[in-house]
Amino acid sequence: MADNADFGTFGRFIETPVGQMPEAMKQAYDMTKTLRGLVPGPHKIWLANPTLSQTIVPTGAYFQTTSTLTKTEIEIATNVINGHWRAAYGNYEHEKIGIKKGGLAPEKVTALIAGLPTSFDDPPQQVVYELASTLAAARVVPLGLYRRARDLLADAGILDVTTLDVTTLMGWFITVSLTLMAYDVPSDAVGLDQETQFNQQNAEGRLMPITPPPTVTLTPVAYFPEKYFLENLAVRSDGSVLITAVLQKQLWCVPGPQPHASLSPVLVHTFEHPVTGIVEVEPEVFIVSLSDAYTTHESHLARVDLGGWTPGDPVSPEIIVTFDERVRGLNGSCLLAPRVMLAADCFAGLIWRIDLAESARSATARVWLAHDTMAMDPDSEVAPPPQPGVNGVRYGAQTGYLYYTSTAQQVFMRVPVDPTTLDPAGDAEFVAAIDNADDFCLDDNAGFAYVTRHRANTIDRVPLTPRHGSEVRHIAGDPFDTVLVGPSSAAWGRGPSDHGRVAYVTTDGGTTAPPEGIVRKATLLRVELQPHTTS
Repeated sequence: MADNADFGTFGRFIETPVGQMPEAMKQAYDMTKTLRGLVPGPHKIWLANPTLSQTIVPTGAYFQTTSTLTKTEIEIATNVINGHWRAAYGNYEHEKIGIKKGGLAPEKVTALIAGLPTSFDDPPQQVVYELASTLAAARVVPLGLYRRARDLLADAGILDVTTLDVTTLMGWFITVSLTLMAYDVPSDAVGLDQETQFNQQNAEGRLMPITPPPTVTLTPVAYFPEKYFLENLAVRSDGSVLITAVLQKQLWCVPGPQPHASLSPVLVHTFEHPVTGIVEVEPEVFIVSLSDAYTTHESHLARVDLGGWTPGDPVSPEIIVTFDERVRGLNGSCLLAPRVMLAADCFAGLIWRIDLAESARSATARVWLAHDTMAMDPDSEVAPPPQPGVNGVRYGAQTGYLYYTSTAQQVFMRVPVDPTTLDPAGDAEFVAAIDNADDFCLDDNAGFAYVTRHRANTIDRVPLTPRHGSEVRHIAGDPFDTVLVGPSSAAWGRGPSDHGRVAYVTTDGGTTAPPEGIVRKATLLRVELQPHTTS
């Protein structure tokens, strides 16, 4: 086959080695790698049209991360439609995936692909099977079946006539199947080993080496009740950890010097508004963001002085800023320089600059930067609550850039900062595509951000340099780990060698998007990163 001019590297398709890709194709490749972790099957072919690739790839990624259907239901519908269209590669791959990841019995998958009768004890799975089989056979969906699907799958895939996960999934796999059939991709197709291509070019001095991902150990150190949404955190100099619980409007402390699961969190204060970001602006002086983002949009900054504080003692927060009518919803925050902090406004699509007076007893606020990539997406089909735009913000003193995530726009961005004025020194610049990104901690010495992907239940390592999006890696949570459910923020420990090695991560236990419908306890995790070593 290698000598036949009618065939390329993946069926009839001739792939472009990653190091030879034009810029637009490389961007599409990086986006696919970021969203999917690899460039699988037909995605290799879609790279030939980068604009088309970047348009359709997020649809497939949606079914990998945020679909309202379970993985089992997805594989039922997928194998039904794949079997109907008879693309060899797609059927071979999803026969394996249906068993391994979908949890389906081998005989069930065989029946789905072959079009043989089968049944499922789980009612939602059964109705997905019946609906998919009816649609694949090009028959009318009778009213009785529609009503059963509507009732059984309400809020789980079949919500209304415009957002149907089952039908969209089947349409997606028709596109997959037709692509594979047109390019005559066989069952055992592999395609170019792009990682080897990358490494070969690196050996020739044309590319920088990829730092191997670290070995990660996750250790729960404190638990909170179910339905607690731990939003953000700050590690104190004594090693204790302050945590904001947004829905409960509370600030908590997990005692130090190194939190352990045997230590119970201590309530510091209950506010009148939801509490989101927290940043230490002076030793033991913290500024917390208070924001009714989903209702009135009323927003404030409060000063919390913990100097001499003993757990259990009351505190007296002071409101130092009340934002004007432009504010919509405060989220992450960070210190830019002494007495200057930034706060993300995730629903207004901008970042605020806050100049603090001495001891942070008063402050003034103004817009630091607004950008299209910071905007929320009111038309998103992601299940409620609405996805925020700009979310986490961190300043890299070594690089001179402010970095931010935008959940709705699915990007990781950077902005150069003028060292004198501390205002933006240029426009926002794309770094990497990443979906479900929440907050992150920054290791600008090593050149990476460690991003919590809230609804995707992973922690990803993201290079800080643009055009390295293909090097984004899941370092925790893939495969799914019940310890890491709904990760929301991350901060480095304060020990002598903690930076870049030991972080603390908050989770909501699935309060926002419970995997398989199970809500677990919200957790504070200790995350240890052990660098890869070569023998």
